Amino acid sequence: MISFNRFPPSHFPPLAIIVGLIPIAVGRAGLMPFVSRFIVEQLEDHEPDQQNIMEKRVIAREEMWLSFAGGAGLLFSLPLFICSWPLRLIISGCVLVIAYLMFLLATCSYHKREAAPIAQKHFACIRVVWAAILNRHMEYPSSPNHFFHYNNDELELWPQAKLLRWIDKAAIIESTLGQEAQEKAGRLCSVRMVQETKYILKMVPVWSCFIFFGLVLSAGNTLSSFEGIKLESANRFLIYLILLQSLARGLVSTKLSPLYLLSNWFPKAKLKKNMMRIWGGMVISILYSAVAWRVEVYRLQIFDKYHSFSHHYHDYDISLPMSIWWLAPQYLLLGFMEGLATEGLEHFTNDDEHLSRSMKIFLSAINVFVITGVGSVLNILCIYSNKKLFYLTLSDSRLDLYYKYFTMYVTPLNCVYLLMISIFIYRGNEVAQVNEASGTDTTKVNQESMP
Repeated sequence: MISFNRFPPSHFPPLAIIVGLIPIAVGRAGLMPFVSRFIVEQLEDHEPDQQNIMEKRVIAREEMWLSFAGGAGLLFSLPLFICSWPLRLIISGCVLVIAYLMFLLATCSYHKREAAPIAQKHFACIRVVWAAILNRHMEYPSSPNHFFHYNNDELELWPQAKLLRWIDKAAIIESTLGQEAQEKAGRLCSVRMVQETKYILKMVPVWSCFIFFGLVLSAGNTLSSFEGIKLESANRFLIYLILLQSLARGLVSTKLSPLYLLSNWFPKAKLKKNMMRIWGGMVISILYSAVAWRVEVYRLQIFDKYHSFSHHYHDYDISLPMSIWWLAPQYLLLGFMEGLATEGLEHFTNDDEHLSRSMKIFLSAINVFVITGVGSVLNILCIYSNKKLFYLTLSDSRLDLYYKYFTMYVTPLNCVYLLMISIFIYRGNEVAQVNEASGTDTTKVNQESMP
């Protein structure tokens, strides 16, 4: 953000500013999962029947409160567009302090629960992988009784994936050692730990695909606003473009979206809904990059013509004679791509009956961290490493080339990568879910669909 506006001379080197921005980007991504979980727990404790909590009603109320907070934030940010950047930072800092104090003062009225061991899951993954490496010489069991804490009759632990079959060895009981001795030596883990680790590792390819999606999303959310600030009527209409983005995001991520209605009318299409959402978001990211590229080329042409005939050639604070509604397609596509891809990823990772509630919360936190956190950090690093494209002012920078790289290289290659992992890694999931929707034995299908 600092690269696109005229600031007074700073005493801090650019590298120090970049290092300061990275914790902000990562911290925002790490906050939302905990806020969402906190709201859900408070709403659950207010349910009249604690034995039979209506989960759908709790989730609906959570979405309502989050939507209210998002709308209030947008309305509050409207007058900030006419303020200087130092004043914006001061006001934002004061709001954060006030919000923290209000939360702190109301702590005594919150319903308290024992903390679930969610933060320990990434350590459990390391332990499981290490145990599997230590047990790599062992043969796969011939009986389910050889697994540690296992109550099923399958010889391959869920999720079934040929590349991850070796992880099962972390739960095999070694006959020459006792269970306690094997656990103390770090060579034995429970079946549940192994299953959760396998599921997390199976999601790594799709998460890696969303890293570059997060890069494009972060660049779009940041750069589109700065493009609009210097256009005509920006102080009055820029907020409406941001609302348009929120409306588009909500339109494709709610129960009124066409994909959701399609899955209700055709139950067999439910399994494809999540991957279709992800694919839709990825394809729209290409369209967004192309549209943003051409709009930025046009904006630079207007800038060159305007300043070549103006005596204010060096006055970059004058608005360009270009309608801000030229940016409407960008904001609309941003909302569509974010709503489709993020909602698709959320359901793709969490729509499985084998997953516990704590595991679903953990997976949701990873989703937000990858898209918002890692994507924002990657955008910061890309901007800092491409100093030839970014200068002190927006008009001196070459955002058109930045968007061009996205259009020609980043987004198409990301779609090709998603196609490959969809075919070779997640094809078995679709086969199992299709037969589950049609009432076929999923266990048999999973075994037959293994490569």
